[in-house]
Amino acid sequence: MSLPIVKGRGYLQYSFGFLPLRRPINTVIGAPIHVEKMENPTKERIDELHEEYVNKLVELFEKYKGQFGVKKDVKLVLK
Repeated sequence: MSLPIVKGRGYLQYSFGFLPLRRPINTVIGAPIHVEKMENPTKERIDELHEEYVNKLVELFEKYKGQFGVKKDVKLVLK
């Protein structure tokens, strides 16, 4: 049995340790999606809202991908 090799930073020094290295975390927030509360939504309504959510995610990705170093020809694929 062997231990995994971990490369990170320490608590008081940055040369060696087990803590994650510092990296920026970028968050992009889009416009809200307005949804009416329903007690028993239909499958069609759920699919419609899911499609709207996925479309908004793709729009956000296309709008801001250049600011975060993603090439212009890269497309977001959600399955």
